[in-house]
Amino acid sequence: MYENPFFHGLSLLPPTRDIFLLAHEAGFDGCELVIDRRFNDRRFIDTALECREILPINSIHAPFMKMDAWGKQVYSLQRSIEIAKILGAEVVNFHPPSWFSMEVAFFDGSGR
Repeated sequence: MYENPFFHGLSLLPPTRDIFLLAHEAGFDGCELVIDRRFNDRRFIDTALECREILPINSIHAPFMKMDAWGKQVYSLQRSIEIAKILGAEVVNFHPPSWFSMEVAFFDGSGR
């Protein structure tokens, strides 16, 4: 078993408030909040708004992976911008669509 309960797996993150407190105690002056499946529940925005009192949210990162509930990439980016406005973040980071999935399809034979 693991001795540190924070690292039992990538799917188990410490509560968001605890992450903000740790970052504040470590001396960070702001953070980037990554859009992930927690944002499928609109209540998470309220959690993020509360955490802003601990440490400012300087930027939002649009989802790394496709989130079915968020639709296509353009709509996903638009939603990320809306959330950034709500949370007072001045920057939205994103990565333009990659060709990775098309390359994998080509090399495994399903792209023919």
